[in-house]
Amino acid sequence: MAARIFPIDQTRFGRLNIIFASPSMKRGVQSTTPDGVPQWDVECARTDGEWTGRVTVQVVSEAKPAIPAGTEVLFDDLKVIYWWKNDTTKASGVFLVAEGVTAA
Repeated sequence: MAARIFPIDQTRFGRLNIIFASPSMKRGVQSTTPDGVPQWDVECARTDGEWTGRVTVQVVSEAKPAIPAGTEVLFDDLKVIYWWKNDTTKASGVFLVAEGVTAA
């Protein structure tokens, strides 16, 4: 599998308001970093700009992000990862990751 990582300037991405945070699951178990730090899926609503919708950002944190629903949030070191497989499936995907999340 191969991947490319691109930083995102959140000020150009638009306002993000948290909907909820939940464990990032893989095969029925919460995902962790190689160091064992839990990963969380932070579901947000994008509420301005040309496109309005939901986005999920995977965040690394010892504790579940405890930000009230509806609060505008800022992500630390927000990035998009584009991945693909060079096998017969030619599978690919895109996901957002960040080192942390705080209320704006």
